[in-house]
Amino acid sequence: MSGREPQERPLPPWHPFPLTELLVFIAVLCAGAALVTWGTVRGLWLAGAGLSVGVLAGLEVSVREHFSGYRDHSSTLAGALAGVLAAVGAVTGVSLEVVLVAAFGAFVVGGVTLRRAFPRRAEDGRG
Repeated sequence: MSGREPQERPLPPWHPFPLTELLVFIAVLCAGAALVTWGTVRGLWLAGAGLSVGVLAGLEVSVREHFSGYRDHSSTLAGALAGVLAAVGAVTGVSLEVVLVAAFGAFVVGGVTLRRAFPRRAEDGRG
């Protein structure tokens, strides 16, 4: 903790509607249903849906906190960028070596860029 953090988390634009909490709840329900139906195609789809919705909920909080200057989430956001790039590369049939190099490059460049942007935003007091 840097001591520069505001006392309260930034509110989402849809406040007071608990969208993030509902997404987490849906992700938990999907994960539970996936465990019950594991070994079937439905179980696989439920596991994927639960993972996807849970990741989106976590990323929403990370983006909101990072860009408001509340807490630094550079690595998380850079990892998400690299993951999306790797997924797109895999789906489009790009070779594994190219996908790995591009994803690693996106992680490094994105992480450094996001890290450099965070202190300026936190020190400016914007958010």
